[in-house]
Amino acid sequence: MKVTYRTKDGQFTTQLESETETGLVEQLVDFQNLLEKNTVCGSCKSPEVFWNIRENDAGKYFEKKCNKCFAAMPYHVNKDKVKKGGLYFSYKDKWAKYDPSVKKTEDDAKVFTEEKPAAKGKK
Repeated sequence: MKVTYRTKDGQFTTQLESETETGLVEQLVDFQNLLEKNTVCGSCKSPEVFWNIRENDAGKYFEKKCNKCFAAMPYHVNKDKVKKGGLYFSYKDKWAKYDPSVKKTEDDAKVFTEEKPAAKGKK
């Protein structure tokens, strides 16, 4: 069975094919998570989000990045044998902005500061 799917914004179209309905849904979920999630910056709410790849000696880092405030949402490479090479994000990951005032350490996570939304009713 074949299905043609277009993203909500109409920017991407793909053709999914599987012998089972569950196989189609699995492919659809992967496609939606990759191209329809995190399309608006979680820091400044700008829709100007693009894919970015940073590369260093340790490997390649895939992320969606805001063209306005430069916050980034990291994506991870799946090492599972079934979905090897697929990209995914964790719901624990947050949009973060690079903070150049933090000295670079071996732990890249410390170089980013997490954006925290203001509590409702507080200024």
